[in-house]
Amino acid sequence: MYKPLQASRILELPLHVMDTALFYPNRLDLSPREARKRVSSILDHAARLGGAVTINWHDRSIAPERLWDDFYVELLNDLETRGAWFVTATQAVSWFRKCRSAVFEEVQFDSGALHVKVSTSGGDKLAGLRLRIHKPRGSKQFAECADNQPTGYVDISLNQRIDALVAL
Repeated sequence: MYKPLQASRILELPLHVMDTALFYPNRLDLSPREARKRVSSILDHAARLGGAVTINWHDRSIAPERLWDDFYVELLNDLETRGAWFVTATQAVSWFRKCRSAVFEEVQFDSGALHVKVSTSGGDKLAGLRLRIHKPRGSKQFAECADNQPTGYVDISLNQRIDALVAL
């Protein structure tokens, strides 16, 4: 989400995937296979780094029908398989506001461990956040409270508040 400096009421959700941009003849004019490759790359990147993807798909056309429904249904199935969180624009903005509300109350290094206290506002009805702690190179330990993730970092779920000690 983008918030211009000095703005208090305007927020912008960036657009990542749009039907007309993928398939329209005077845009990318991709085949379904080429579009799948491009979109899969975006989804893979978001999944790997914990990002968000916005999709704008037109359900009707004032011009002749575009017949891109099959691709859209496959895309939704792929997202569901990946465990995506489907939300409205309002819900997405609320979640990004929750992200922006995160406050690091305490961060201390002590005897090979990191003690971190973080809090957010925004409520329990929104999906939780993730605190990712990158471990120093060569470190092989994971914290008890961390989700099971590949070596190199520890992810900790955060909804409203955490107070965690992470072994580095």
